[in-house]
Amino acid sequence: MATFASTNCILTLGSLIFCAGVLLGCSSPRDDPLLSAEELHTPTPMPTPTPLQTSQTTVSPAEPESTTDASSDETEESNEPADLFGFDYNGKVTLAHWEDPAVQMENFIVGYIIVHGMVYETKLAEVAESEYPSALQSGDVDIVLKVPSSEPLLDSDEVINVGSLYGESSTDRIGVRAQLKETAPPVFDLLGKVEADEEVLAGLASQIRGGRVGVSYTVAGMMFLQRHEDVWTTWVSPEVAASVKAAMEEGKTGLKYKCLTVRGETVRHCK
Repeated sequence: MATFASTNCILTLGSLIFCAGVLLGCSSPRDDPLLSAEELHTPTPMPTPTPLQTSQTTVSPAEPESTTDASSDETEESNEPADLFGFDYNGKVTLAHWEDPAVQMENFIVGYIIVHGMVYETKLAEVAESEYPSALQSGDVDIVLKVPSSEPLLDSDEVINVGSLYGESSTDRIGVRAQLKETAPPVFDLLGKVEADEEVLAGLASQIRGGRVGVSYTVAGMMFLQRHEDVWTTWVSPEVAASVKAAMEEGKTGLKYKCLTVRGETVRHCK
């Protein structure tokens, strides 16, 4: 009996080994939940995609969008056509400008009204005080706001004495090229009417200086326009006065009628 039981166990164990071998031989290596060290470090190959059959239509690459280099036009002053800005000037006038705070401020006051109220391009031409008579004669400037009444040029046919910023009794006169009466009639009429209290103008001009406590002539000029509306509005028509007020309300503080942003907020194209 012992011999039979031992034999039976041996047969049973052999059968199990045989069955296990059959099962391992029939199963796929990938069915084994445990990976060998070799398999762990061997990447699984990815299947190669089968290319799809497509029609023989040829598609041309898209045209790149055209771009414009704005850097070539990055200037403070523009000569671009009117349609870019939506307006064009009615003409151009030039004032003689030199190192005199009162002259600089007064040029700005009058120029601001001419630009924003009458839409005439206005230039401030740097000249030496002693050279403005020749600049007037040559046409380099059209207007000099401070000419001594003794200046012989005021008695010529080329230059007209239209009055004074400080009243008829003042010896400082406004000299204007005679051609301005034809080329810029509204400006010519304005210059015959400008008159303000000399003490008011002198007080503002005295604040023009460098440093932290001083102001520029443009700031002093804006102060006059803002504080003495009752004065300068008598020089122009209601329509011109309304245009100047609108420019001040919009925060315009220069002698350019319109500015366009070109690149961000740091570069502007002005006209």
